[in-house]
Amino acid sequence: MTRTAAKGRGAGRDDRLESPGSWLSMVPRKAAWWAGAALACAVTACAFLWGWLSAGESNSATIRNLGIFAVVPVSFWLALWRNSIAQSQAATARGSLLNERYQRGAEMLAGKTQLEHIGGVHALRQIAQESPETLRRQVVRLLAAFVQHPPRDESHDPQTAPAGNDVKSAVEAIHSCRSHASGLLIELDLRGANLQQIELYGISPENADLTGAKLHGARLEDVNLSGAELANADLRDAQLAGEEPYMSCFLIETNLSGANLARADLADNDLRDSDLSNASLFDAVLVGADLRGADLTAADLTGADLALAELSGANLAEAKLTNTDLSGARLFADDPESQDAAPVRGLTQAQLDAARADRESPPRLGDTVKDAASGLPLTWNGTQS
Repeated sequence: MTRTAAKGRGAGRDDRLESPGSWLSMVPRKAAWWAGAALACAVTACAFLWGWLSAGESNSATIRNLGIFAVVPVSFWLALWRNSIAQSQAATARGSLLNERYQRGAEMLAGKTQLEHIGGVHALRQIAQESPETLRRQVVRLLAAFVQHPPRDESHDPQTAPAGNDVKSAVEAIHSCRSHASGLLIELDLRGANLQQIELYGISPENADLTGAKLHGARLEDVNLSGAELANADLRDAQLAGEEPYMSCFLIETNLSGANLARADLADNDLRDSDLSNASLFDAVLVGADLRGADLTAADLTGADLALAELSGANLAEAKLTNTDLSGARLFADDPESQDAAPVRGLTQAQLDAARADRESPPRLGDTVKDAASGLPLTWNGTQS
């Protein structure tokens, strides 16, 4: 995003925050209507009660009593009217202040230094927390546009260099805005974003569109990417495994088709039903990973470590398993009644023979894993490591 474009985004009419008190503009009219109605009722009541009020009283005293009877309800409604006007004015002022802060935050995002960018991110994050839920979507979109196209600063090219602290702050702010949305679905478009070597912990950009994103060398710990689009993303050397299994990433039903995951650490990751077709997993670490139901069609698993991985129901058709470590990997379901009872699919004896495993811990084939070409039961004849 260029400086001019960012300012245009921030200063444009469409990006201005709507006044959260705009609905109050009708309140004074309503109060005036009710005040008039109250006065009419009072006058009508006075007409009916004239005889009772004038009994034993002079005309002047009767008129005084009628005046008091009529003025009290009208004064009450006028007080309500003035209060509603004050509330409307306060809401309008608050909306104007939010809009000014939003404009200033957008201008800071278009600044020349990372310090300005980080200041703009924090300003917008605060606005999103103070605004109605429907306005958070606007802040998220602006921050996502910044992550996709951060302006060049004086120190590096944001499209080729590792992601800076400003981009990291923006991603964390997006997570904060989405997590405080109380069920409001805020779409997240980060296609092609440069997130190289970024370090993120405990965020949840699930269902985000990260198609073609650059995550080379990124460290993502306890990050929920379930349902995200990561097709053709660059995840070479990415660290997606935590120090403990429960701190690994969640990648359930994630689209990783064609993604580059060479040497990525995916140990203990939950990749159930994910699309890894045509993905490059060269020398990737998938120890203990849950790949049940995953599509690994034509994936390159050369040299990958799938020891103790769960592969029941996975599709390995045309996958490259040269020197792939399958020590203790389970290719069928122990429980035939479970929903994951289907054995691995698409696997041939030739593919299996190209893999390797420890002598004491060969892959677990069971009786249900068949050769996709001949239909005969597969046997372990692979290289021992």
